[in-house]
Amino acid sequence: MTVVRSKQKGFSLLEMGLVLFLFSILLGFSIPALPKIYESDLEQDAKRLGLIINKTRENALLQNNDFRIAFDQDEAAVAVEIRDPETYEFVLWENKSNPYPLSKGVRLRHFTNQPKTASKFGFEPIKFEKIFGQKYYLNIDASGFVDQVEFELADSSHFIGLKIKDILGTVSISRKRKI
Repeated sequence: MTVVRSKQKGFSLLEMGLVLFLFSILLGFSIPALPKIYESDLEQDAKRLGLIINKTRENALLQNNDFRIAFDQDEAAVAVEIRDPETYEFVLWENKSNPYPLSKGVRLRHFTNQPKTASKFGFEPIKFEKIFGQKYYLNIDASGFVDQVEFELADSSHFIGLKIKDILGTVSISRKRKI
């Protein structure tokens, strides 16, 4: 008697289930990263600046010291500075990646210091539009109060606005718009 073996032409239910299980695990890790692929450098820089402002405010409260964020138009970078208690001057805060460069092609387009907060800290209201070679400052004092400012970042075709809504540093980011 001869036994004829047939060759299997598909996957068993167990094999198919295992493949689907492994695929779903890989998909679960990749889906949260998908929106970042579609974000422009402009949007990523706006979110990063919002995070820098919030973290600097936290450090001002924790260290009981005045900070300021310097927006440098020439360098296309943002630096966090701390007030030296001895000289009372602002110096670059020693942090691992300070200053923070903006992405290539992203620039500061517009900066406005709100009059209410400007008078609180003793500064005159200022407004700059498309001026190159300027530095703009966002002050954060030791009590965590933040200057109310509005500024825009722009690339070659779009701009996005950031606004500090209140003295507690609530940051709102507007939608990306065409220039």
